Amino acid sequence: MRITDLLKSESIALGVKPTDKESAIRQLADLMAASGNLADKDQYLKDVFAREASGTTGLGDG
Repeated sequence: MRITDLLKSESIALGVKPTDKESAIRQLADLMAASGNLADKDQYLKDVFAREASGTTGLGDG
């Protein structure tokens, strides 16, 4: 799979300003689901939040 297979207009949102990490993750999951890249959005969210609980991904300054 190539990155161009995942990048569709439905999975891109410009100018969004999530208020916290949880809302950012949920917005990203919504975009991935809208573009057909998720088979099970609820399971994906559970997995991402579990991964974040074990150690933050940490982008930028927090």
